[in-house]
Amino acid sequence: MMDQFIDSPLFGTTVHGILPGRWEAKQTNDGFYIRMYMSGLRKENVSISGADNYMSIHGYSSDGGYYRAIFSTRIDLPYHFYKCDQIKAVMKDGVLNIMVCSFGGEERDEYFWVEVE
Repeated sequence: MMDQFIDSPLFGTTVHGILPGRWEAKQTNDGFYIRMYMSGLRKENVSISGADNYMSIHGYSSDGGYYRAIFSTRIDLPYHFYKCDQIKAVMKDGVLNIMVCSFGGEERDEYFWVEVE
């Protein structure tokens, strides 16, 4: 699965941090898709944010008022590839699906958050 990510022409990019055990990535003409299998987590326990040319994905669980990180990763994105307000994330049955629509030429320097549906 990881080879799908690394061998993609989109990704002469870098992944930093700890990823969940199973994940996949795929590039299409529309953009690219990331699927992460995170059993035991709810959408409230996942946050996605970013700025400039990276996207951060964090998952955590809470137990008795304490938060425990399950994973935290940062994915470097091509700088003029995507539009911040068109990144979609859906969590269903322990699987997080993220779609990043391709779009060329947008200057970005703002910080963004993606709502997990």
